[in-house]
Amino acid sequence: MNILEEERSFILIELLIVVSIFGVLVGMFTFGMRDIIGYYRLKAQVGEIVSMLNKAKYWSINKQEKYGVKFNLGNDTYTLFRYNDGNEFETKDSNQGIDIYVSDRVHFTPEGTADYGEVKLKNDNEEKYRIYVYSVTGRISVEKWDKKKRKFVDKLDY
Repeated sequence: MNILEEERSFILIELLIVVSIFGVLVGMFTFGMRDIIGYYRLKAQVGEIVSMLNKAKYWSINKQEKYGVKFNLGNDTYTLFRYNDGNEFETKDSNQGIDIYVSDRVHFTPEGTADYGEVKLKNDNEEKYRIYVYSVTGRISVEKWDKKKRKFVDKLDY
């Protein structure tokens, strides 16, 4: 075996080590991204639901009629509707991997107040959010589940 063959085999071993390290890093990154994507899908879903609730509240005040949002737990959809005749205007599906697991139908009055209502959502990683509508003021609040405290915290008003 001459010096050239020894150098070539040493380069092949180095290449195999580098490729295996790269494979491990890619695997770690992929699993980390899955959790991050689930978290941002959940936050996006919360934002979409809050947006539809605000739209119902705005329409109620602007058109002087009751509007609301109803939630279908069976197929994870939610719909903007007029309270008086049940006419539906807009239906949306929840994002992939997001589960709406507790909900109430929320109605807004022409004065801007609402019936009490809450919606709870969670993703595949068991991260949870609660959207709460106060009856007297019609204010919409979002809370995140704290696993350590075992309760909803971090109020964000919309």
